[in-house]
Amino acid sequence: MRLPVFTGRARPAALAAGVLIAGFGISSMLWAELGIGPYDLLIDGVATQLGVTFGVASVLLSGIVTVLGWRLGGEVGPATVLLVFALGPIIDLWGWLYPEVPELLAARLLALIGGLALAAYGLSMVIAARFGAGPVEVLMLALTGRGWSVGRVRTVMELTMFLTGWLLGGAIGLGTVVIAVSIGHLFSAFLPAEVRGDRAARESAPCR
Repeated sequence: MRLPVFTGRARPAALAAGVLIAGFGISSMLWAELGIGPYDLLIDGVATQLGVTFGVASVLLSGIVTVLGWRLGGEVGPATVLLVFALGPIIDLWGWLYPEVPELLAARLLALIGGLALAAYGLSMVIAARFGAGPVEVLMLALTGRGWSVGRVRTVMELTMFLTGWLLGGAIGLGTVVIAVSIGHLFSAFLPAEVRGDRAARESAPCR
């Protein structure tokens, strides 16, 4: 379901809802305990190599990715700061509501796949609200603005983070692979054509 570009008073509501939905989705993926996403894998690898905590490595890497995306033309705004500093506590808040992790693999797979879809949808809502985007999404949109498709760009980014994080010593799992090969296609399905930036999406968008 492709999202619209939010305007007027709907923008703050879309931003808040997007962050909450993304937090719930990421919390579901973590609850499944089938492996962390490629970006978290990269953070884990950087933390291992630098001998710092995951949180310190997260802030450091998020800053570098944000600056890189901004220099390439990505949109940085209040949502960027919000996602860097508020998303973690929101994820923890949702996590408190979950029961113990079930032994049934099917239930954990459902939580992983459903959580992945919700995370991509929530982050797409944040982008569609036009208050900026998260660090990785800033870089993604900067690259799609150069004419490459969202699906291709995000998949290449995820696989690059996956490989780099693994080489740096991060711990991988089934979920890491699923997220790496799937999230780019989900962003491509959810983001408004006006926001996606790739030429094919703009040409296929209906006139308004």
